[in-house]
Amino acid sequence: MSRARRRSIRLSRRMSVAIAAGVAVLVPTGVMAGIGATDSQPADALLAATAWHDWVSGQRTPQVVATEDTESVIIILDGAAATDVDAADRAAALTRIQADQLAVEGEVQGLGGVVTHRYRTLINGLAVRVPAGHLAAVGEIKGISAVVPVRYLAPAAATAMDPVPAADGDSGAADPAPAAGHPAHVALIDAGVDTAHPWLGGGIGANRLIIGGSDLVDVDADPSPDRADPASEAHGTQMASILLRSPALSGLPATQIPRLLAYRVTAREMVDGQVRTLARSDRVLAALEMAADPNRDGMPDDTADVIVMGLARGFGGSGVDPVALALSAANRAGAVVVVPAGNDGPTGLVPGSVGQPASAPGVLTVGGLSGDSNPRTADVAASVGPAAAALSGLPLLGSEPDGTLAAGLPLVLASGSDGVGTGLDVGDFAGPDGRSTVAGAIAMVTRGGGPLGAVARRAAAAGAKAVIVWDADGTGAFPGVAAGADAPIPIVGVGAAQGQALVDLFRRNPSMTLAVTSHEVTAAPITVASFSSTGPSALGRLEPQVVAPAVGVEAAYPGRDEAGHAQEAPLTGTSASAAVVGAEALRLRIDHPDWTPADVRSVIVQATHPVSGATAVEQGAGAAPDPASIATRALPGISFDPPIISGPIARDSDSAVGYTLHDLTGTGGRYRVLMQAEDGSYAAAGEPFDLAPGGRHKGTAIIPRGPEAGPATYRGRLVVAPVGGEVAAGSAMVWATTRPRTPSVALGSPSVHHRGSGIGVLTVRVGMRDALAVGLNAVTLHDVQITLHPVDDRPPIRMGSAEPSGDWPAARYDLSLSRRDARGVEVPSGYYRAVVTATGPDGTVLGRKSAPFRVR
Repeated sequence: MSRARRRSIRLSRRMSVAIAAGVAVLVPTGVMAGIGATDSQPADALLAATAWHDWVSGQRTPQVVATEDTESVIIILDGAAATDVDAADRAAALTRIQADQLAVEGEVQGLGGVVTHRYRTLINGLAVRVPAGHLAAVGEIKGISAVVPVRYLAPAAATAMDPVPAADGDSGAADPAPAAGHPAHVALIDAGVDTAHPWLGGGIGANRLIIGGSDLVDVDADPSPDRADPASEAHGTQMASILLRSPALSGLPATQIPRLLAYRVTAREMVDGQVRTLARSDRVLAALEMAADPNRDGMPDDTADVIVMGLARGFGGSGVDPVALALSAANRAGAVVVVPAGNDGPTGLVPGSVGQPASAPGVLTVGGLSGDSNPRTADVAASVGPAAAALSGLPLLGSEPDGTLAAGLPLVLASGSDGVGTGLDVGDFAGPDGRSTVAGAIAMVTRGGGPLGAVARRAAAAGAKAVIVWDADGTGAFPGVAAGADAPIPIVGVGAAQGQALVDLFRRNPSMTLAVTSHEVTAAPITVASFSSTGPSALGRLEPQVVAPAVGVEAAYPGRDEAGHAQEAPLTGTSASAAVVGAEALRLRIDHPDWTPADVRSVIVQATHPVSGATAVEQGAGAAPDPASIATRALPGISFDPPIISGPIARDSDSAVGYTLHDLTGTGGRYRVLMQAEDGSYAAAGEPFDLAPGGRHKGTAIIPRGPEAGPATYRGRLVVAPVGGEVAAGSAMVWATTRPRTPSVALGSPSVHHRGSGIGVLTVRVGMRDALAVGLNAVTLHDVQITLHPVDDRPPIRMGSAEPSGDWPAARYDLSLSRRDARGVEVPSGYYRAVVTATGPDGTVLGRKSAPFRVR
């Protein structure tokens, strides 16, 4: 990510939030007596997502696959996919889809492109590579409804933990293989899975826990992680073990033990100068097609019972997203689809940070609950001769300080071209002769937006015993993560004034030493995790729908230690939450094979309990039930579809929203639907009706109009009661908001800067106000288009540098404009204005034009 883009994303996040306990943001609150001012400030002035940003290196932010000689795009064709055609007509539909795709492929080849993936079950589309600058030309091919750039998704993990030997896996013995039968299937779309791990059955095969899958990266049938670096893909193994070893699945007979289909879609990708484990959306789509149609005959009648995707892409949700379309189609095909909300934390904005594909209709989106302990803290004591001073309660990350640090070590400032270095370059810890400058010392770096774990590893490799990170330009907020997480040495965070005081003191007294000691971690109530993404979605729906444990969830880890033992490493992030709930959904499908995906989602939503102190946009309906109780607890007898009635409501009139009730007990009866308000009172929400045994009833609820200002509003629940009886079963949360309006300032005026013989670079600010504006707002725009308008009467010229579709997160963009238009025709000389248009979440179309410039 460029510095400008990273900066703009950070600015868009600075909003007031309540800090969650357990994995909360830590604020430096200690006093350094006699040294300088403190950075004390109220907790609600900080944003959790900002604190997590450089721990996970911004992987949750949408990334478009880099353009080189070719550009990778997904083409969506006009015709329906197999899932959305009646079963009797699917054979004919597949013939039609093949013919349509071949026709489009011929046009793509005429533009110099090549097809890399075909999709026919969930979406009707193609993944193609075309020469750079030809996207707009592709969009003009007959029969195409959308052209969307291939994007990156990332494993929704907030930390990577150091592995330890598995407590019950040392023998290497596999769990008992399931007996022959027809068990439920769960498909996992994620990183590679160590199929040989004893927690996962010790192998892959027809009678094992993992029965198959595919590697969409190496294009083979082995879903194992990259053997050269399995740790970089540990996420898949962790997710698989959380799913298969969940207490929700305990007590099942051998014939009902579920099987796993594993699909590897992540690879080590070079993005913005850093190697990251990311998943390309074209591969994710291919894996979803396989999960919905394992035998690859084009018919979704053998779809997995549950599909869990451990990947996320934040700050989106307004443009065309093929992955979101495929997830919704998988739900219609009969799979319960469970995805993480993401780890972008709260924004305080409408919409929130839950983006596509997590906000897709028909998907169960899961946010994260914190752990049961407060964040780790440490004290730093500075000694200069006989004088001493201390900072207390500082954020502590990485490993625990040892006795050497408690006794005191010298401080060394990382070298940098303009002051204290960031530690992102190995040269920051070396002198002109190449020798380490931090060996045996405490290294101090400035917070530079890179991954803190990587900084700590570089410092440790240079011999440093600890790292102090100076948040010189930020709030002093750091993530609270478990000991040892992704860092071999302690990391201590300090705020702007505290860090400056340390630097000033060191420069006056180079012989100064620092001692670091940690505090005992104390218990804390469980609440919504500080990194869990919040709603509402860009379309006004309440997301996430439920929350579940997301901190330190026990999981397997790929490979073996030096002694040959299997390993484990807890997983933190909303992906862990999704796996927890995915296992619950799997158990419900096993115990109730006649339930639809909507039934399963509704039962899980109804079984939630509210999280104290959390808002609806943070927790949805509430915390999912304990996995160990899902098979024995009393379940509701009526399901609601949708399980949460939410979305934009009218500003000037009441809104009618539809729902469907399904009798899960087979008893039927005469019922009434009531609206239970927040104060506990009831009001009729419709006329009494008869529900046939096992039948369905379609009803309509009236939601009062919202206030003109349009804040998000929790309205209550719809509950079902027998006529003449007490409230019995069934409830659907009702949440509504007035539709967010796209501010006129969401699109800035473009400017064009000449570069060489070409037209040059167009700079445009998308989705946000000026960085210094009061009440900063951010919104995701889509369908950004660029045209050149001659100042005379000649027709406008469409340029091919902008994406024909897809979300554009709030940022400043620098777009190269070539001398040729979207069709490859040279732009004539003359005077032009560049016109940029974009569409907001509410459908508002914005347009801005540049000052005149000359093309020579």
